[in-house]
Amino acid sequence: MNAVIYARISSDPTAMESGVTRQVKECRELAARLGLEVTEELIDNDISATDGRRRPQFERLMTMRPSAVIVWHQDRLLRLTKDLE
Repeated sequence: MNAVIYARISSDPTAMESGVTRQVKECRELAARLGLEVTEELIDNDISATDGRRRPQFERLMTMRPSAVIVWHQDRLLRLTKDLE
């Protein structure tokens, strides 16, 4: 089964992407344990999910309809009730 990884961190003042890099690494490890093939990594670095800014990769994910989505923690994907809809 194919899977897409989504990683997001709200604040990255150093712009080094260490938070999202760590998330992707752990998500890839989980995918391997589950026997999933990661076909794409989508990253919204330094973008809060609650301040109304666009999350381009999240929006792209919503149009993809992948078989599986792997995230480091649910709150990296969904922060607003409307996102559950």
